Amino acid sequence: MHLDTSRSEASGSPDIAPNSLSASDLKTLGLFHSLTNEDRESVLSLAEPLRRSAGSILLKKGESDRDLYIVLSGTLVPFLTGKNGLDEVVLGTIGPGSIIGEFAFLDAAPRSASVRVTSDCEVLRLPYEALRALPDGDRIIGDMKGALASQVVQRTRNTNEAVVAGLEKELEHQQRQNEFGHFLIYTISIFLVAMVLFYVVAEDVVEDVYEARFAWQGLLMLALPSLITIRLLNIPLNQLGIRKKGLWSSLREASLICLGLTLVAGLVIFFLPASDLQGEDTAAAEGATVDTWFLFHYFFHSIFQELGARGLIQGLFRRFLDDRTGHRSVFLTSVVFSVLHLAFGLDAVLVTFFGSLAFGYFYLRSGNLAGVSLLHYYLGCAASIMVLL
Repeated sequence: MHLDTSRSEASGSPDIAPNSLSASDLKTLGLFHSLTNEDRESVLSLAEPLRRSAGSILLKKGESDRDLYIVLSGTLVPFLTGKNGLDEVVLGTIGPGSIIGEFAFLDAAPRSASVRVTSDCEVLRLPYEALRALPDGDRIIGDMKGALASQVVQRTRNTNEAVVAGLEKELEHQQRQNEFGHFLIYTISIFLVAMVLFYVVAEDVVEDVYEARFAWQGLLMLALPSLITIRLLNIPLNQLGIRKKGLWSSLREASLICLGLTLVAGLVIFFLPASDLQGEDTAAAEGATVDTWFLFHYFFHSIFQELGARGLIQGLFRRFLDDRTGHRSVFLTSVVFSVLHLAFGLDAVLVTFFGSLAFGYFYLRSGNLAGVSLLHYYLGCAASIMVLL
């Protein structure tokens, strides 16, 4: 089928879209610059118009033909099929005037990528074997190969950039899988530690689970898998909430909340009768002893708890779940953090769960541990004092 360069109605085909390449424009393509007018007309006389609808595949990777294609209208994309569950890699967009199949035309290697039609298109196919059969066909093909050199260089650059991007994405995917495996092991480890604390240490070793010694023993047992995880995942300090950004704003907001709660508690104590504030047997009250030592050690205890709960666990949940809003991360962290308080009783689990929800959402605002650690310390001390009232 010969190309009708006049594009008259006798061709039997509808006109090409307005953004298309006209038949007369073909003569100006760089592919034909080194050809004589006679050679160019000979080549175009072999061109076979093809129409393809959107979604169809024009070329498949691995095919062995060496035919060359010129896009007259529409758009197409070369792509590589994704592996290991990854998305396909798109190597660019091809529009009117572009050449397709130049690599196979040059070196006779199988097609290096597939090409899909993204909008209805019309292309011209230049059959390689028919070109070789022309008088001086080898010379004409040689001239066309020379003209294709610059296009090949540009296409190679674009392809390399796309392939590198695809490889980086695949490596990132594999790294994320490895990191999630470490996080899963870490989560299992801290649950095992919580079980040991609850069923062994709390029942058979210590007499009072509110002792500072027991609290620090539990914290140190949880610190070991946490430090190993931070090391294995190479988590920087700023991702753990230890950073300057948001420091003063988080401290200011936490201080205002603490001040507001203090004023509310003061009003409640002022207006309640004194008899309602006294327990029947304060000497036998169970809970932490609020003294100077408690206030000192619980300050650092609060920081370390928030470093593990908010900085590490909530941060990793948000990272692996791609949790942009943070809701799921806050909820899951609260579940994990509350279960770690089983040794203190079911009431402590419930209080810790809802408290962790509040801490989690507070941490989302600034991503800084300073403010949430201060809030944790204040509420923990207040709760201990309330137990003794």
